[in-house]
Amino acid sequence: MEYFYIAIILGEVLLITAFILKPSPKRMRLAARLIGLTAVVWFSFYGFSAWIFSEAQGSEEVARFSTWIAAIALAGFLISWWRAWLGGALLIAAWMTSLGVVMYLGLVIYTSPGGYKRFLNAVLPSILVFGSLLFVASVLLLLSWRISKKSGSPA
Repeated sequence: MEYFYIAIILGEVLLITAFILKPSPKRMRLAARLIGLTAVVWFSFYGFSAWIFSEAQGSEEVARFSTWIAAIALAGFLISWWRAWLGGALLIAAWMTSLGVVMYLGLVIYTSPGGYKRFLNAVLPSILVFGSLLFVASVLLLLSWRISKKSGSPA
């Protein structure tokens, strides 16, 4: 599972550097949309699988919060095709929600018997890695909007 996280982070870094070497708002928006789509798909899958396997302690909370994060991120992803600044703001909101989820689940799961291992090994790395996808996508969208606003080109 650690290799999966490393691959996601490396892919994110490579994608960002490929589009930032020649910074243009269009390339930055494309990179942000690809990264945002990855985050939306992952949070949707994570929420769906948590609904299916809800016998484990804390799974209902994980499913509910992952569904909310996926919904906010999907709204930001779809809106970013028309308004980059609003899509970036919604992805920031989804990222902040994912950080809140980590704090809440830290209290709920970590305090249960044996829950600290599950929290530290599964929930925390997953949400932090894929939450970083939301953060990077939102920063790229907001930067592309800012550059296009300064240059006078449409966002």
